[in-house]
Amino acid sequence: MKNIKEKWSGFRKKTAGALSGAKASAGSVFEKNKQPLDEVSSYKQRLIAHRRKTLIKTGAVIAAVAALALGIKFAFDHWSFKEYVILNSSEQEDITSTEYVELDGKIFKYNQDDTALVDTDGTTLWTGSYNITDPKADVCGDVVAVYDKNGTSIAVFDTEGEVGNITTDLPILKARVSSVGTVAAVLEDGEDTWINYYNASGEEIATVKTGIDSPGYPMDVDVSSDGSVLGVAYLYMGDGSPNTRITFYNFDSAGKNQMDNKVGEYEYDNILVPQIEYLDEGKFVAFREDGFTVFEGGQAPREGDTVKASKDIITTMNDGSRIGLIYQSDEEDSLYTMEVYTTGGRKIMEENFDFAYTDVSMGQNQIVLYNSSQMCVYSLKGIEKFRGNMKEGQVKNLFPVGSNRYLEVTENGIYTLRLK
Repeated sequence: MKNIKEKWSGFRKKTAGALSGAKASAGSVFEKNKQPLDEVSSYKQRLIAHRRKTLIKTGAVIAAVAALALGIKFAFDHWSFKEYVILNSSEQEDITSTEYVELDGKIFKYNQDDTALVDTDGTTLWTGSYNITDPKADVCGDVVAVYDKNGTSIAVFDTEGEVGNITTDLPILKARVSSVGTVAAVLEDGEDTWINYYNASGEEIATVKTGIDSPGYPMDVDVSSDGSVLGVAYLYMGDGSPNTRITFYNFDSAGKNQMDNKVGEYEYDNILVPQIEYLDEGKFVAFREDGFTVFEGGQAPREGDTVKASKDIITTMNDGSRIGLIYQSDEEDSLYTMEVYTTGGRKIMEENFDFAYTDVSMGQNQIVLYNSSQMCVYSLKGIEKFRGNMKEGQVKNLFPVGSNRYLEVTENGIYTLRLK
């Protein structure tokens, strides 16, 4: 027994020693693996820190670039030019008998006998001819209609040349064209007046007979750019006072099932509306003697925002998406006050100025005021960008055609100018 106990005791000692060695060996393995795990954790921490620094640096760079861009924009918006350069010029023009309108960034010129389209470098793109005694023009997009006031002829052109002719049965009082070439003409017939609507080929699309009592005398008309909607401002007498009725006609599918194609009619007591114009995006503006009202809704315009003028309006203007008014100024050191609004009626600019203008053009995010010898340019933020004398001769027209670029028509020729 003793030998067995001794053997068992020796075996337990040996086994315990072996287990102890195994634990020591396992511990040494764990210790060996502990160092790489620490290195991975440290690497991840360094990577996170690096990414954080990179993001901070990138954000700082973006912020600096944005600040620089805003600074440049602010400086440009408030920058004023002192002079201009002539980029191109054409030969001498006879401004006494020729009229000019801007057509898709080019000059369309016309007189009693012929017409031509001139590019900004003075190149004549095409010419046309007709016989119109008292030519007047209306432009919509890249289409222009030249009509014979008190005559019976209308010629329609686009940037490629003539697209059609219209002959009316009655004398033309005024005509308005759409960008698809359709024309609305107000015709005189004794005490009555007709509004005839034609396509560019001269075919009659619709006709509206008007009288002074019903629906009234058409003070002004205009056509939507797609030719579907006609807006008319009628003057009529009610209770011994002049009133206005604004009517919209639709000659497309929306008006087919409506009586006389009417899709909207609005009346204003004791208010005159001498002017109605189509804007962009299916909107019309009615310039009233006391301000303006915007109509929106595309195929069936509805009354929108109205802005009441604080003083008598001298000049109205628009660029399709913004509306401008000019009044006599109440300030001692200013002749006029100019205001610009969105079509939603929000005022975005008001500025007093002392420039004695005879004509104004609004477009290319600017307002160009001019007379026979001077030009003054305002941004839509009310910043005077340029004011100076024109050296090319007596000025007849000035059209903005780009950022700081203008087409000038004078007695000596047509010039393309750039402010510098």
